Amino acid sequence: MKLETDAKSGYAVGRILVAMAAVIPLMAMALPALQPPPGWHRTSDRLECTYELANFVESVVFVAQLIAPAETLGHHPDVTIAYNRVSLSLTTHDADGLTDLDFQLAEEIDAIAQLQDPPLSCLSQE
Repeated sequence: MKLETDAKSGYAVGRILVAMAAVIPLMAMALPALQPPPGWHRTSDRLECTYELANFVESVVFVAQLIAPAETLGHHPDVTIAYNRVSLSLTTHDADGLTDLDFQLAEEIDAIAQLQDPPLSCLSQE
């Protein structure tokens, strides 16, 4: 992959060919200035959050609400449902780490979580 330096940001930018010879620019370095929504846990290459709902059905309904923003952004979370807990993990596999898309989707998910009755917050990372 050939890396170039973006004149505006100074970031190293890579380009990867995908289906039908489309080209997607990817940032090839960490995004230290971006912060995840409150309660989200950031590792070196992932944003993670676990929500607790009333039961399995509410967990599945909540996950179904994440389809539209994920499809709109063309970016999809890794999802685990364990009865009344929904664990979400975001990373950009093509960039081997976090990109702006992960933070955008985390914000969208957080907004949906706040609309639930009662509003949802990430469980603490203990």
